[in-house]
Amino acid sequence: MVRAGRARYPSMMRARLFALLASMTILGVSTTALAEPVVVVHVRRPGNEVADAEVVLRDADGVIGSCRTTAGTCEIHGVRPGRATVSARDDQGNETPGRPVMIPPDGKVSLFVAVP
Repeated sequence: MVRAGRARYPSMMRARLFALLASMTILGVSTTALAEPVVVVHVRRPGNEVADAEVVLRDADGVIGSCRTTAGTCEIHGVRPGRATVSARDDQGNETPGRPVMIPPDGKVSLFVAVP
């Protein structure tokens, strides 16, 4: 009877090890997926006219991301989540004052910025 118990012990340990490795892999993939929000910026003039501009995101420590719009849209990747301000400056030098935004910890967020 002792031998039967010992024979089952290695297979139980293998099963537990497999379950542990599987859960670590799943959690690792989830963590990676949550690590990088994408900020999509749409710049418009009054009347919903598309405008191209240099867009800057800042937090309390300074610039955390920027992009140049093409056809009024651009994306910023790898931005730290949290509170920030967004501003845009078009080619004529018209600049919007920084307005507060919240960057989520994951997923895609769209920001609409108006330039004069």
